Amino acid sequence: MKFAEYNALAHNFAASFASGVGLLVGVCNEVYDEARDQPDSFIDIDFLTGVCSPCGSAQLLKSVQLYCEALPDFCAKHGAQVSDLSGFKVRFHSVSEPVCGFTVHLALRDGRAAITDYEGWQGKRARELNAAGQKARRAPERDTMPRSDAASD
Repeated sequence: MKFAEYNALAHNFAASFASGVGLLVGVCNEVYDEARDQPDSFIDIDFLTGVCSPCGSAQLLKSVQLYCEALPDFCAKHGAQVSDLSGFKVRFHSVSEPVCGFTVHLALRDGRAAITDYEGWQGKRARELNAAGQKARRAPERDTMPRSDAASD
């Protein structure tokens, strides 16, 4: 698969979680409300390990667990394998009601990695002014990320 397809898969999975509806697993969550209640206004979730920090409500933790269990099937439906991923972390942030979004940190076992920002409830790609002064989608940052199975967490 092309890396852009993995990135789209990660976005769709994170956007499903962010929606709070829980159609993928049948359990709702309010990740943006809970992020807003945190001192730094964010919650980090590692969808490969199920680690959520800072820890939210029992409902959020249950939703994280169910989404982690659903990830292998979700990947398979999109022509990928969860074993292709070495890192899949998402930071959900919400400063106030209309200002929210998430950042996907995605890394593959072959070394390809990216950090992509999405804005709003819909998870649209973040925009910024380009060199011509036009508003354009912000390109993902190509970066390396520690693997989830690494002991350095």
